[in-house]
Amino acid sequence: MDTVIPNQKRHPLQDHSNDMDPLNASKPANAQQPDVYPSDAKMADLKSADRLLHILKRLHTATAQALADELCLSVPAVRRHLQNLQEQQLLSLQIEKPGGRGRPQHVYRLTDAGEAAAFPRHYELLCQEIFQHISSLFGRGAVMQLMDARRADLYQRFAPSCQAAHSVDDKARALAKQLESYGYAAQVESFGGQWYLTEYNCPAPAIARNFPELCQSELELYAELLGCELVRETRIVCGAAHCRYRLQEASQ
Repeated sequence: MDTVIPNQKRHPLQDHSNDMDPLNASKPANAQQPDVYPSDAKMADLKSADRLLHILKRLHTATAQALADELCLSVPAVRRHLQNLQEQQLLSLQIEKPGGRGRPQHVYRLTDAGEAAAFPRHYELLCQEIFQHISSLFGRGAVMQLMDARRADLYQRFAPSCQAAHSVDDKARALAKQLESYGYAAQVESFGGQWYLTEYNCPAPAIARNFPELCQSELELYAELLGCELVRETRIVCGAAHCRYRLQEASQ
């Protein structure tokens, strides 16, 4: 459990909710990068719909006939898969006129959602590697400077909606709404007359686990935005189901 009072001078990181956080954890030497394009053997194990997504990634655009040829399926069977994937908004359909003479044809391509579903971006892994390199090259102080810059940027984004509210709980609701768009699944809750800001998801658990400066920076950001003392009681990276912050008025 740790407490932050807004505008308080930074103190050495002391997070009693997680005494076991590694400060210098590194990725195992034998860690493997995920396959982007599966081998033929792996492709054979994939379901037809998943294979269709991988083929479209390779071809960029394709007609139902071209996909049927690639999958060795009938065109009606492929069209059923295409319709299902369109309903899930994983594919888009457009009409293209081939060069020269010829009738316009319907071609399919992956949507952004389809790209994300079939080919995860692994942004968290990339960010973690960048953080590790920054720490290795310039020291942990450089990581803290990076967190300070991020905190200042987020403050500028979140402050207008928080400052428009008056009570602490209303400010917390405004903050929770902002955090929702960043993937925190945040809610404001009340238990026994005490208000809490609760995050049911951590968008970057591996980074938070290896670089607790991230959690400390967010704790200080929330305290500054809400204008009250915050006590963090639980953390997801410590095995809890959520990150929970107890809101306390300055007079408490």
